[in-house]
Amino acid sequence: MDALNSRRMSYDGLGINMPGFSQTGRVEGITKSKNKQIIYINNDLNWGNGVHHIGIRRPNGTLSGPYECTQYESPSAVKLKTPLDFEPVFNGTHEPPLLYFWRGR
Repeated sequence: MDALNSRRMSYDGLGINMPGFSQTGRVEGITKSKNKQIIYINNDLNWGNGVHHIGIRRPNGTLSGPYECTQYESPSAVKLKTPLDFEPVFNGTHEPPLLYFWRGR
């Protein structure tokens, strides 16, 4: 699917499922206020030291991000440093957005 959303010489966002390097999940919901955007996902993330990032799949299959993030109130709540550049769809007409999470070492 990733190759179908690319153009010649474009950046393709591909993830790796190597244990301890990254995690994936499904976005369950998003709350927004003036100074923060919180993303809730379907499983707990393993937070540790370092800078954390996420990438989110848009409805058309392209990658949105990476976004720098921090843990919010629980291991499954992610606070974004900058807001998303698209509006996720949660009305059942599309699959919920998928999330790719990783941390720098």
